[in-house]
Amino acid sequence: MTINNDLFIRHPLSFEIPNDGVTNVDRPEDSNQWDVLKYELESFVCEGEYEHGLQRILDSYVGHRNRTTQPAVWVSGFYGSGKSHLVRVLQHLWADTSFPNGATARGLTNIPRGIQDQLTELTTLGRRDGAAPWAAAGALDRSGDTLNSVFLSIVLGAAGLPTRVAPAQVALWLAGNGHLAAVRDHITTNGGDFIEELGEYNLSTRLANAILASDAEFAASAKDVRAALRGQFPPDTRSFSTDETVALLKKILEHVGGGQIPPSLIVLDEVQQYISGDGGRAMEVQNLVESVSREFDGRVLLVATGQQELTADSTLQKIQDRFTVKVVLKNQDVDAVVRRVLLSKEPAKKPGLDITLASVAGGISRQLIGSKIQHTAEDDKDLAEEYPLLPVRRRFWESVLRQADAGRAGQLRSQLRIVHEANRKVAPEPLGTVVGADFLYSQKNEDLNGAGLLLKETQALIHEQWQKNALRGRVLGLIHLIGLLPTSGHGDIGVRASTDHLVDLLVEDLAHDGDRLRQEVPAVLEALVTEGIVQQDGEEFRLQTKAGRHWDEAFRRHHAQVTDSEVSTARDSLLLSEVGRSLPASIQQGRAKESRKLALHADASLPPNSEAIPVWLRSEWDEGITAKQFDEVARSLGADSPIILVHIPRLQAPVFAAAVRNKLAAQRVIDQQGIPQDDEGKQARSAMQTRLNRATDQVNAHVRDVISKANVLLGGGTAPSGASLRERIEAGAQDAATRLFPRFGEADDNRWPQVIARVKSGSAADALKAVHYDADPEQHRVIKEVLSHIGSAGTSANDVEKAVTSKPLGWPRDALMAALGVLLGNGVIRATLNGSEATTTDVLKQTRLGNVQLRREVTVLKPAEKIQARQVLSSLGFPTDNDGLVSAVEQAVKSLVQRAKNASGPAPLPDISVPGNIQIIISSSGNDRVHALLGAKDELTSFSDKLGELDRRSKSRTTALALARSLATSSAGLETASAVRNRLDALIASRDLLAETDPVAPIVKDLAGALRDAIHSAAGELRDARRQAVESLEAQSVWKPLEPAQRASLLADHHLTAEPEPNLADPSAVLAAAQARPLQGWNAELDAIPQRASRALEAALRLTTPAATTVTVTVSTASLSSPDEVERYIDELRTQLLEALSSNDTVVVKG
Repeated sequence: MTINNDLFIRHPLSFEIPNDGVTNVDRPEDSNQWDVLKYELESFVCEGEYEHGLQRILDSYVGHRNRTTQPAVWVSGFYGSGKSHLVRVLQHLWADTSFPNGATARGLTNIPRGIQDQLTELTTLGRRDGAAPWAAAGALDRSGDTLNSVFLSIVLGAAGLPTRVAPAQVALWLAGNGHLAAVRDHITTNGGDFIEELGEYNLSTRLANAILASDAEFAASAKDVRAALRGQFPPDTRSFSTDETVALLKKILEHVGGGQIPPSLIVLDEVQQYISGDGGRAMEVQNLVESVSREFDGRVLLVATGQQELTADSTLQKIQDRFTVKVVLKNQDVDAVVRRVLLSKEPAKKPGLDITLASVAGGISRQLIGSKIQHTAEDDKDLAEEYPLLPVRRRFWESVLRQADAGRAGQLRSQLRIVHEANRKVAPEPLGTVVGADFLYSQKNEDLNGAGLLLKETQALIHEQWQKNALRGRVLGLIHLIGLLPTSGHGDIGVRASTDHLVDLLVEDLAHDGDRLRQEVPAVLEALVTEGIVQQDGEEFRLQTKAGRHWDEAFRRHHAQVTDSEVSTARDSLLLSEVGRSLPASIQQGRAKESRKLALHADASLPPNSEAIPVWLRSEWDEGITAKQFDEVARSLGADSPIILVHIPRLQAPVFAAAVRNKLAAQRVIDQQGIPQDDEGKQARSAMQTRLNRATDQVNAHVRDVISKANVLLGGGTAPSGASLRERIEAGAQDAATRLFPRFGEADDNRWPQVIARVKSGSAADALKAVHYDADPEQHRVIKEVLSHIGSAGTSANDVEKAVTSKPLGWPRDALMAALGVLLGNGVIRATLNGSEATTTDVLKQTRLGNVQLRREVTVLKPAEKIQARQVLSSLGFPTDNDGLVSAVEQAVKSLVQRAKNASGPAPLPDISVPGNIQIIISSSGNDRVHALLGAKDELTSFSDKLGELDRRSKSRTTALALARSLATSSAGLETASAVRNRLDALIASRDLLAETDPVAPIVKDLAGALRDAIHSAAGELRDARRQAVESLEAQSVWKPLEPAQRASLLADHHLTAEPEPNLADPSAVLAAAQARPLQGWNAELDAIPQRASRALEAALRLTTPAATTVTVTVSTASLSSPDEVERYIDELRTQLLEALSSNDTVVVKG
């Protein structure tokens, strides 16, 4: 007899997994750890992403040697996917680790030829560098140390140095001095541990003595050695900057490489766990990786691991630019490892296994039938490879483990252990014996208890029942595993703790267990129910706890309290809601795709009259309307009725009611009991939630079943086509819309927007060509219908819209707007918007017509009249199209009136009156206004020309009048201008300013002439007086000694220099000259000349005789009438002057 153990290349009973399926990246330190490493290397399956990952890592390293940057590597994969296994193997393949027995890592590992070649090239690089490839690996932790400290600790440990920086620096110092080996030997010889002594370097006497033994001149005593070490290597813990870390790393690498930096690999495991969403830690990682990658000429490679890819969250994205080489491990990689390591079969045994499996293929294919993980044809090819596991049960385990370990387990580390133990369990059994699904409980119950997913009470109960009867324990363990699975949503795999599913999962002996268990399991379940150990809910079973019994009692209590009325109300609400979801909000009718709303009516009375398509819901549940009665009601409505009738049949009423009652009771228990705080209560609530979910699913299934069998009829008894209720209602709604809007077809066209576009472009006359109509627009049926709703007294556009868009017409709004556009554009109607005349474009822009009034025109303009009117308006400065004629006439007339007002004004402006025809035009409206314009066109044109001429005169003459007034003001007192000023006053009093002959220009000319002559004469007199004054000064004795510059300065200071001639070229220049120096100013200037000359002479005297005294004698004014008076005046003046001269050098006489 062949047993399962004989099938495998590696007999399950002959070995244990030394690492329990879990890999740690650390250094072997004892024989057990060396055994673990040996197993990991020998069991490494270099296939799939494991192989591709190694290739990418090694290729990238070799390709970036001697470059500025050595790209770092990020290895990602779910928890337990083998990340640590992969990088641990890489670590030892890189360094080709030697084992105590002489074996090497590369010799123990089965790797493809391509990777062997890459590793050989790595060794060659080491020889060129003068140092063999070297590797360090360790997991980052959140112990509180900085990243740089943890990083250095990993590297130092791999280098055989103390993991703390200060002791390691002591060791490196000893190595640099050539004393390291001697000190180590001395300590070992004297019974000490070198690493321990280094760790206490600041206190260690043994280390101090060893240093003195190697270098007697270093210090005088051991005490002095310790003091020197403390001074050079302070023992206080401190943080290291990135630059300090890189510098120390360089020393460590040179130490392990004998003075050279070897090809180095540094593996940092669980980097994502170290970062843990902390942006600060992510920045530390980024800085360290960037610095290490850019140093060492590409000789150092950093490899980091994490559960997620670097794009998974915003924190990891910060470091993705530092890890450009990515290795992603997936499910299929794990499956390959499990099959290769644990499930590989002896080729000679495979035929017998295939025969055995073929003989029980029927039983295997029925496993968990109906669930989402049931046996498939794809599973047949994997049966032999998966044996003694069944693919169905592997999927079941994965689903349970996903819940049990929050998505972390069920992968490599858990599966290796579980699968190996499963193999060992069935290894002694005959061929055809597989692993029961309940085996997972025996392997994971302690983990489930620790995770709070298995109560201690329940765990003890299952163990107790197992001891009584193994089948009872197996059943209970399996029920608990199934209870961990979701029962709704995406995670629901459809496996339930029913008798059939329990039996399928418990079968071990594929040939014989099925029939036996189908007899034994129901009996066991019945006994467990009777004993209160499990609870039955329909076809399903669940474990019962004390809290669970309390919740179950509450359920039964609420279940009994739910009334039939509450069940009916809930049921009807659910059915009505489902019908509502099947009801489209609207449909689109005809080519115009006009939207028609549907309205659900659930009362027994007929639906109310409205613009919506009525959907009348009749139910056999609450109204008792049978299918026959429903047909009679539909026929009685008649074939013209727009009502859609929907009949809800009564199906499986007791079962439906029971499901609704269960749902209501379960929901009330959950609402009443609240959220428990203890584990037992939480499990009871979870069980009740599962019951609620199941009842909800059952209720929803009944609702869908009833709705799927609902009947739809139209008035008259016609049944619309369609597979679903929604399809039948939509099809019926199309016919119902035709009945509700029987005249819709008259305007059903999708080209109305094209008509509107033609109207907007000015082609209203032929706009209907867009709908293939080329006759008189007013005879089109849509145009005629719209026009029939518009009166000559005025009609609200809103009323017109209601008339044509409501039943029985129900026309598209585009049809209405196109019709209004054609009527407006052809002058058949006119419109106002908010009380003002509106153009066709104005109306067509409106989304709502409430403010638009329409009036049918009594007078219709002929095409020739429209052309003539446009010409008149264009000549008046208001060009327009046919659509804007009425509005343009109003604007043109208002403009003429305003222009007349602008030309008129107080004297001397004219008082212009408008022609009488303008008032006639203003009082008219619509097309009558255009006719009135045409009747007065000659008069209006002539009046417009006249206003234009007056406007041109006004601009120049108003300016000239202002100039004349200023000139008159400046010439006040000038006798020669008196007559001209009188003429100006007469003009201002008249209204002749804008007369045909310019009355202002002569006045300006004459005023400017008189003023020019006066200014010219005064300027000549002033010029002569200055000249005479200068001549008089030049004749004085004190003036002659002066330098020319001094003379010029005195003349300028006393305003005796010649002035420029005044600019009197034109009237404006004359006015400017008069305003700059009025006529009176010229006389004052002339009178000031003698005094200015006297002051200039005094100034000249001060310049020529600075020490001389000077007195000024002012000659008194006198009126002399006889020779005697003259003589007396002269005598008095002589006496005055002589007296002044007697006491002064110079006398200045001032008149």
